[in-house]
Amino acid sequence: MPSGTSTYRQKTHYVPLIYRQHDFRTINELWVCFPDAYARVALMFDGRHLKKSKTIIKKGDLNPEFDETFAFDVPSQKLGSIYFRVSILHAGKTKEEHRLLGRVYIGPNLDAEAHTHWMEMIHTPRKQVTSWHKIQG
Repeated sequence: MPSGTSTYRQKTHYVPLIYRQHDFRTINELWVCFPDAYARVALMFDGRHLKKSKTIIKKGDLNPEFDETFAFDVPSQKLGSIYFRVSILHAGKTKEEHRLLGRVYIGPNLDAEAHTHWMEMIHTPRKQVTSWHKIQG
């Protein structure tokens, strides 16, 4: 299960990404080798990407940890209508060979865990808020 940390700072929303994905063994059956995993974070509004960023690729690791920080400028009045999509992908040799391993959505109008994480982050500005989220396949 991945762990995510978010921090809200006044007019800028910072998302320190500390995702841990454990045990890719069942997914590994799809490939001859261990997955070369990376995470892609997208700032979303109404189903559209506003901005996106990605981590470095963790080659051949069944338990990759992505300890990277992404900053997205978001006006405070928009915090109720945007959300993040965090996707974990396998990096193939070509862009066409990249495969989705799973994803999680974090925001105010999503499932209970995502909503709770989001609201705690908004109500405690300048502090890291850590929460576990289950990646959906």
